[in-house]
Amino acid sequence: MTGRRDPGVSFPAWRGVEHIPLVEVLLVVGSWIVEARWKLLDCEFAPGWRGSDELNVMSSQVDLVPTLALVDLVVDGVQMIGGRLNAYDPTQDEPFLTVACVRGDEWDVHTTVPDVLDAVRRVFGGVVDIP
Repeated sequence: MTGRRDPGVSFPAWRGVEHIPLVEVLLVVGSWIVEARWKLLDCEFAPGWRGSDELNVMSSQVDLVPTLALVDLVVDGVQMIGGRLNAYDPTQDEPFLTVACVRGDEWDVHTTVPDVLDAVRRVFGGVVDIP
C-alpha cells in the first residue's frame, strides 16, 4: 500500500503448532496473482529453508519479482518472520494487494479486490476485519 488504506483482514499465522506458510496464503489468493509482480519490503524469512536466503536478498532490492518465481521460492513452506509483499498488476503503478507478516504471529491481507478477502475469510480461522 502506498499512501492509501485498502480494505483488509488479519488472521493468526499459526494453526495450533503448525505455521501457515506464505505459499498457502498465496494459493488462497489464487488466480488474481498469476500475472502480478511483487515487491518485497523489509521481509525476513527464517533461515534453513530452501529459498530463504534468496528471498532475504530480494527484500533489499528494487526489482519486481514475477509470481511464479516467488511461488517457486516459497513452495517448500519457508516461514516468513516479518515484512510485507506488495503485488502489482503489470499495467498499474499502485499495488492491488499487500500481504504482511506481523512478528511471525499473524497475516494481514489488504486489497482492492473484495473476492480475495472473501476467499481468505472462507479458508482461514480467526479472520477479523482491519478497520
